[in-house]
Amino acid sequence: PPAQFWKGYIYEVDEDVDARAKREIDEKLAEAYQPRVPAGVKLVIAMRIGEAGRAFLVDAQGHLISHPDISLVLRQTDVSSLPYVRAALEKLPTGSGDAVLVAGRDLAGRDILSASTTPLALGWTVITELPRAEALAPVYTSVRLWLIVLACGLAAAVLCGILIARNMIRPIETLTTGAIRIGS
Repeated sequence: PPAQFWKGYIYEVDEDVDARAKREIDEKLAEAYQPRVPAGVKLVIAMRIGEAGRAFLVDAQGHLISHPDISLVLRQTDVSSLPYVRAALEKLPTGSGDAVLVAGRDLAGRDILSASTTPLALGWTVITELPRAEALAPVYTSVRLWLIVLACGLAAAVLCGILIARNMIRPIETLTTGAIRIGS
């Protein structure tokens, strides 16, 4: 079995620690929250939002129920101090289906965009967060593309202007040369 380090001691573990922690969380959810889930509703714990985004559940007091970092759930982390969590808890009536969109910083201090809703009458709020750079990447790409198109169009207009000016100047120069010859 793999060895685990804990407080300076080495001991052997008969099973995968992550699998055991997940099982313990599943058991905790099953006994604490599963009875409150209506029959026929499947409780999904793992979610993926973009590349670095996350989705998590908080209860009505702002304590984590489900989070990709399971240690935060085990510590019963209170995230109600985060502005976007506070906004979600204050502005969403349970079961309304409305969403709250907020910009802010997550627990790690990253700039994020957050969306939240309270879909069920359980008192839980689903909150998704996505790093601002990742959320706005399609907008930045579009702006860059349009700037490139604009620059190419401007360059083409200048080039066409130069060519047209040259073609207009040649007959004028010919007339000027002819007038100079006639005048001399």
